[in-house]
Amino acid sequence: MGLSGEKPPMVARLPGTPYMEFQKKYDNKLHIRRYFDMKKLISVLLIILLILSISSAMAFAAKKRQIAGPKKTQSYEISEPEQTPVSQEETKQPSQTAISSNNTGFGTWLWNPWLIVSSKDDILNYLRINGYSELYLQIDSTLDLRYYRDFVSSAASYGINVYALSGDSVWIWQDKRGGFYNFIRWVENYNLSVSESEKFCGIHLDVEPYQNAEWNTARDNVILNYQNFVDEAVLQAARLNLPVVFDIPFWFDEIYYSNNYGSGNLAPWVISKTSWTNIMAYRDSSQEIIAIAENEAGYAKNFGKRLVISVETQPSSEGENVTFFEEGLATMYSELSNVKAYFDSKGYTNIGFAVHHLASIMKM
Repeated sequence: MGLSGEKPPMVARLPGTPYMEFQKKYDNKLHIRRYFDMKKLISVLLIILLILSISSAMAFAAKKRQIAGPKKTQSYEISEPEQTPVSQEETKQPSQTAISSNNTGFGTWLWNPWLIVSSKDDILNYLRINGYSELYLQIDSTLDLRYYRDFVSSAASYGINVYALSGDSVWIWQDKRGGFYNFIRWVENYNLSVSESEKFCGIHLDVEPYQNAEWNTARDNVILNYQNFVDEAVLQAARLNLPVVFDIPFWFDEIYYSNNYGSGNLAPWVISKTSWTNIMAYRDSSQEIIAIAENEAGYAKNFGKRLVISVETQPSSEGENVTFFEEGLATMYSELSNVKAYFDSKGYTNIGFAVHHLASIMKM
């Protein structure tokens, strides 16, 4: 049976016509017909595929518009200086929209200090317009002091407090604290050599003990050395007459210790030691943020300490609910407003908020 569904007709031997010659002509016609039938079928399939592709593309575009939120109206662009070293990450920034200036009192991290050379005004204007009052600025000793002096004093004129930022997970080990002491000496010498408006207002440390491989094999020893480092950092900051801030994960309230420091829960121990604490409450809804930060908020309140609840904005492979990268800044600020309203209703006056990190925020 051919592609058309028809059976070939019965062929009779005609007078004077050889049967084989007639059959050959019929076969040729049948092959030609099959060829055109196949072309029609392929054309139909291609049209169907094209329709499906267009429908899929339209659906994806609609979803992307829904996630992206309202159209942006004002932007800042940060460009990286040519042939300048970058201390931690790639930080060339595209344009960014200013969010409502009603969002006040936020902190954020700037991991690439070289941007204060190329984009000082853009950074400060963005922070001011969007209500950021604290900046945790990475220290790079190869960057000329005059850039730090100029940036810190300009930030102060906008009411933005600048903290000296650094950290390394290996600093918990006593024989690997050279980088920490170099950082402390740098901050000490800097603050002694500049005017009051140019001084850093505190020390911000991002030291994550669980980044050490021993966390999975000798956790008790890691915790003990981490506690020793916290004590040392508090001592050094006090010597410089500066507050010291630690970043901690939200799950430290599930970690317990029993060692030279006694027995207890690691989260309240750190909160009790530091000037104030930043909890990395990396979730993308107010309900989840409240759930993972409420214990630490209570600990901080009991100790009379400030607790800063921070959220993530850069892409994450740890799960869809870890970052506001997909939801956008408007949703993030709305969810943080809900978190603030909740803690306000419970009588908390010690809660602040921070967003990690500036380079990521300004890409959104």
